[in-house]
Amino acid sequence: MRNFLCFLFVFSFVYYSAQNEEAVYLQTEHDRLSRVNNHEVAIQNYIDQNIATYNLSPTILNKISAMQDEDGNPLAGNELDMAILYAKKQSLRNLYFSQNPSITADYKATDIPLATPCVNNGFENGDVSGFSFFSHDYDAKSGPDKWEIYKNFPNEPPPDGYPYTPQNESGIISVISNLVPNGGFDNIVSTLSRVKSGNYSIRLNNSTPNYGVSMMTRQINVNKPDLTFNYALVLEDPKHGDNENPYYQCRLKNSAEDIVFERKIVANRNNTAIFKTVNDGNIVYTDWICENIDVSQYMGQVLTLEVIVADCGLGGHFGYAYFDDFCGTKCSAPTFGKIVLDPINITCPFLPLTVMGSFITPPGMELDGLELNIQDNSLPTPNIHKTIAEYTPTGYNTFSFKVKNSDFFPNGVVSNKGFDFFAVGTFKLIANPSSTTEIISQSANVGNDVTFNTTCSICDDCNSQPND
Repeated sequence: MRNFLCFLFVFSFVYYSAQNEEAVYLQTEHDRLSRVNNHEVAIQNYIDQNIATYNLSPTILNKISAMQDEDGNPLAGNELDMAILYAKKQSLRNLYFSQNPSITADYKATDIPLATPCVNNGFENGDVSGFSFFSHDYDAKSGPDKWEIYKNFPNEPPPDGYPYTPQNESGIISVISNLVPNGGFDNIVSTLSRVKSGNYSIRLNNSTPNYGVSMMTRQINVNKPDLTFNYALVLEDPKHGDNENPYYQCRLKNSAEDIVFERKIVANRNNTAIFKTVNDGNIVYTDWICENIDVSQYMGQVLTLEVIVADCGLGGHFGYAYFDDFCGTKCSAPTFGKIVLDPINITCPFLPLTVMGSFITPPGMELDGLELNIQDNSLPTPNIHKTIAEYTPTGYNTFSFKVKNSDFFPNGVVSNKGFDFFAVGTFKLIANPSSTTEIISQSANVGNDVTFNTTCSICDDCNSQPND
C-alpha cells in the first residue's frame, strides 16, 4: 500500500507539474500574441496613412504586368486593380518591418518546454500559440527572390521573408492567412468543410495570387512514434507544368537543421489518386488528408515542422490550404500510406542479414513492388550504392529482405564502413493501374543501421563477427 501511495504521489506531482508548465507556456504565448496584435494595429495604421500616396516601383509594376490569368492573358480590370492594391499593402508592410526590425522577435513562437510535447494542437485556444508564420512574394526572374519549385522558404529575416500572425477572419491580416472558425465551407469548394474537428483551423495562404508563398512552423517534442495532422488543399492548376504550378510542401528538420522528412504535392488535375476538381478542372482540391509521419527514431528529440503553400511561379494563380489537429489525431489509414523498417543498430552483423518492415497501403491502391536501398554513409556525400529488388512477404503487409556481404561491398571488402537502409514501395491505383505513387521509409536507426569496423571478420555470404 505504501509503494502504491508513493507511486500515486510521484505520478500526480509529474502530471500537475506538466500541466503547470503548459499553463505558463500558454500565458507566455498569450502575452507574445498580445504584443503582436499591437504591432499589427500600428502596421495597419501605417498602411492606411500611406497607401493613397504610395507609388509602386517600376520593377514591381512590371512584375504585375507580367502576371497571367487562367487563360494565360495579362491581368486586366478588377483583377489588375486588386493585384496592385495587394502589392501596395504588402510593400508598405515590408517597409514597416524594415524600419522597425526589433518587432520581428515577437512573431516567433516561444520554444515549447519538453514537458509539453504538443500544445494548442487544434488551435482550440482560439489563437495560434505555439506556431510561427512567415510570408514572402517570390516575384523575381533571377536571384534570391526567384520563384523556384520547392525552394521558396520565407522564414528568413527581412527582407527575404516577413513574419505575421493570422487573426480571426475579421482580423487585420486576413489578406494572407486566417484562424478559421467552425461552421462554414470553403468559398470555392462548397463541399469542403474549413475545419476538420473542434472549433478552429488555420487557412494558410489565400485565394489572391501574387507569387505568394506562406509558411507555418512549430516545434514538436517527440514522445510518440508517429507525428500526425490533417490538412486540405485548394490549388489552381494553370497547367504551367510541375515546375511552375502552385504546390504544398511539408518538411521535418532536426536540431542540426537536417531535413529528416519531406512531402511535396504540386497541383495536377491528372493526379486523380490525390485530387478532385472543380471549375472545369482549373481548380484541384483534396478532402481532408490524414498525414502520418514515422518519427520513432527521434523519440525524446525536438523537431521543427514546416508546412508551406505557394502560388504559381508566374504570379497569376493561387494556392491555399487548411490545417488542423496537429499531433494526437487518429490516422490508421494515412492518405499517402506508410513504410516502416524494424529498428536495426548492429556492428559486425551476421551475414546474410535479414531486414524486416511493414507498410500501410494508401486508400484505393495496391502494392506493386518493394525495394531496399543501401546507403553508404562513409563517403563524403552518402549515396545509394545498392538496390535489392527481391523481397519475401512475411505476413499481412509485412516483408523481409536478405542482405549479403556482396550487397554491402560490391567492389570488395573495405573496413570502417557504415550503412543505412531505406525501403521503397511502389503502389498502383486500383481504378487506374498506370497511376502509381512511391513511398520511402525512414532509415532503421538514428546513425548507422549497420557498421563494419576493423574488428569485424568479413567474408562473402558468411557470418561477420568481431575477431577474437
